[in-house]
Amino acid sequence: MGVERVMNRALETQTTVSAGVVAITLVIGLAIAMVCGNAIAQSGDEVVSPTDSDTGAAATSSPRPRRLGDSLNVDNSQEWRPGRPSPARANSGLSLLEEQLQQARTALTQGRIMAPQDGALAMFRKVLALDPENAAAARGIADSANALAVRMGSVYASGDREAATVELGHLRSVDPTHKAIEEMSAQLLSDHQIELLAAAARKAQDQENLTGPDGAAELYAELLAVSPDSQVAVQGLQQVESQLILQAQKLSDQQSFARASELLDKAAQVRGDPEDAVVTQQVSIAGARRAFINAQLSDVAELIGAGRFDQAQILLAQVSDREPGSDFTPAIVQLENDISQGRLALAYVPGTRLSDSLKVQSPQLIVVPRGSLGSPALDSARAGPSAQNSSKRLEFPVPFTLSETEITVGQFRAFVEATDYVTDAEKAGQSMVFDEVAGATKMQRGVNWKSDFQGRKAKSTLPVVHVSWNDAVAYTRWLSEQSGETYRLPTSAEFEYALRGGTQSTFWWGDEAPDSTVENLTGDRDRLNNLRWPEAFERYGDGHWGPAPVSEFQANAFQLFDLGGNVSEWVSDCHQGDANDGAANSSSEGCSLRAVRGASWATPPNEASSDYRAAAKASMASCLVGFRVVKELWSGPKGNSA
Repeated sequence: MGVERVMNRALETQTTVSAGVVAITLVIGLAIAMVCGNAIAQSGDEVVSPTDSDTGAAATSSPRPRRLGDSLNVDNSQEWRPGRPSPARANSGLSLLEEQLQQARTALTQGRIMAPQDGALAMFRKVLALDPENAAAARGIADSANALAVRMGSVYASGDREAATVELGHLRSVDPTHKAIEEMSAQLLSDHQIELLAAAARKAQDQENLTGPDGAAELYAELLAVSPDSQVAVQGLQQVESQLILQAQKLSDQQSFARASELLDKAAQVRGDPEDAVVTQQVSIAGARRAFINAQLSDVAELIGAGRFDQAQILLAQVSDREPGSDFTPAIVQLENDISQGRLALAYVPGTRLSDSLKVQSPQLIVVPRGSLGSPALDSARAGPSAQNSSKRLEFPVPFTLSETEITVGQFRAFVEATDYVTDAEKAGQSMVFDEVAGATKMQRGVNWKSDFQGRKAKSTLPVVHVSWNDAVAYTRWLSEQSGETYRLPTSAEFEYALRGGTQSTFWWGDEAPDSTVENLTGDRDRLNNLRWPEAFERYGDGHWGPAPVSEFQANAFQLFDLGGNVSEWVSDCHQGDANDGAANSSSEGCSLRAVRGASWATPPNEASSDYRAAAKASMASCLVGFRVVKELWSGPKGNSA
């Protein structure tokens, strides 16, 4: 009984131990299962899909059934069973976490950072999932973020902005607060703005919107301010400058010089430091503009000179519109005044007598009608050596005035007494007189403007003689000062036009000797004691040997007296040897001889024609030469006269 009881208690003890072993085994297995299950779950949260990695978004969970070996990269064929060693790689000498950290660090070194399965980031996260306090894994993630920042900067520096954008997304998913994120984001935004500016500038340039707000020049300049090293901006500004120069040249070719100059000014401002091309083109266009405008103004002057005032006004208005406020304004204003004065002159009625209200004796003036002059060819047998033929036609587009007679002794006396003027004959102490003994002219002392043709005292009604060209000009200047008008000597063309009175014949009265008394001429019936003219008009006598009082004979068709006889007269022109252009010229500079027009009381018939002219020094004084004056109604275009 005692032995049996001892045996039974031994069996109970064995059963109890066996049951305890089984219970302990079950508890250990349950604990292992819980740990493994937790590891599997955490490993499944850290799976990063390729799509998420590419976009840089945070890793998403992809839970799926795994074995513990899958999560920890151990040999699954060595599954744990009760009574076998704990899971570990054979002979590795490392724990599962240490091995995972080593693999992650290797991946980081090799640059595999964002790979979903074997990337450094994924593996560091798996370690943290198993051991949230693992400092090495936390450092590994920080190192991964820094490596991403370095790689982001590298690919950006290489010019691959798209890859840099991807890396920026990765960096945000790893460390949203990393300092490189803000810098790269700002740089990429700036790059985007630069791209937008460059695209807008190129578009504006293609559309030839080169200047002004939103013009290519402004956009390229803005781009250069944002990106000082931008070759796109530098080249774009150069191209805009070239385009503006080309446009300016086209406008210049079209005579749009003001607009062309504006474009060149803008071209010079495009880069702020214009090249020689801009300056050269500015000079070229300025020269072309000046030449063109001068040509147009010359055309206007020509139209005015021809009396075509309406056409001149139209052309001048075009010039004024094209050149507002330019350096041509004075010339434009002058021509506008010429047109106005010309139109006023047209209102004067031919034949009207005019005179200035002067306190002194002033000459009576006659309005000469507008018209033209073309000298006829003379019969060579009758034309003297000084006779000049001209087929040139001269226009007098508006009326002008000419003194009705030669200036008289009385009128010249008023000038001398008012001014104490001393004539050239008085300075020389002599002048040319007619010597009836010799039957020719000779120099005689003590003769001046107060003397007649023989050196005796002259009557006030006689034409003043013994006056030089210089004396005559001095008289016209005095009249101008007294009246505020413009007096001058007539031009050669004006004199002949007035002399002819609208005729084209040899003399103003016809082609033959006059059959009535028309002028103080050399006639075969004239006598001075026993003297007769060796050459004279046949069957003609006027009763005078020497000058006659003014207006004693009949007036011509323009109501003017003594143009074809009595005394020859000074005109303003230099003596050119042929008919000149009718331009008034009162300057003695560069002019050795002055022209004398019209026959005198001593001129032989072959020199008494309407186109006869002679020459004399400006200081010469003679009993054969006097003068008459013009008061300008209109001076014609600047530098020209009617």
